Amino acid sequence: MSIYLDTCIVIYVVERHPLYSASIETLMRDAGAVDFCYSPLVRLECLVMPFRTNDTALLKLYEAFLGAQRLLELPSAVFDEAARLRAAHQSLKRRMPSIWPPRGITAARNCGQMTGGLTQSHREWQ
Repeated sequence: MSIYLDTCIVIYVVERHPLYSASIETLMRDAGAVDFCYSPLVRLECLVMPFRTNDTALLKLYEAFLGAQRLLELPSAVFDEAARLRAAHQSLKRRMPSIWPPRGITAARNCGQMTGGLTQSHREWQ
């Protein structure tokens, strides 16, 4: 079984969010034999702040966490499809913002056997 880790989940764990990190870590630990994965877009989003602030310690924490997970291979065709979906369905952004970012679309399209995911919607795992 594979579980996709969305950007906010990675940030909460790595930066030790006071409300969410313990819950997420417990869920991850108790998941058993699970293949946690992330996309190149999640990596990009997580590394922006450490690069912007030149925080090498935080950058190393991200590298260590992400290095222990599986990086999904995402061909450019997946991003092209995400762009087409965003262009064709602009109303989704207003009605369902948690599915709007391309990371959810790309991960869902790439990981066909994925059975779950930790995403932006905190209510899913609280």
